[in-house]
Amino acid sequence: MPKVKNNFSYTTIEVILIVILIAVWIGVTLPRFGAGNFLNKYRLKTTVYNLASDMRSARTSAITNARSYIVKFDFTKTPQEYQVYQWSIAPGNEVGEKKIIPSGVGGSGTNQYTFSLLGDAGSGQTIFSSTGAGQWTIIVIGPTGTVRIQKP
Repeated sequence: MPKVKNNFSYTTIEVILIVILIAVWIGVTLPRFGAGNFLNKYRLKTTVYNLASDMRSARTSAITNARSYIVKFDFTKTPQEYQVYQWSIAPGNEVGEKKIIPSGVGGSGTNQYTFSLLGDAGSGQTIFSSTGAGQWTIIVIGPTGTVRIQKP
């Protein structure tokens, strides 16, 4: 009588189901073990880098187009937001769309920066923070209009 070999293997569907179950389990348990702070830190860092990039873009546009550009933050609204303007803060002078600061990230400090056609701006700093993620500061150096990020 010939020997029968027991070949044991998993089907592709079984492997996919196991991977999905593990992903769901990780997604449910990870926030309970401190990953929530990681997500808050990432959200805060991304927000600050995007804001600084928009401010640098406004400064570059001011120099290139020989016009004043203004970055105005509205920290009184929920959710907080900011808008870039050219010439003055008036309807019709908006550059691009109004941008929303993500929930969980709060801002305070200087709420308006005006970049002149030479690229200079009023000095100031705007602080952004998130619960459990610390705070990051965007600093504008007046005479040069340089936008810097100060990490925690």
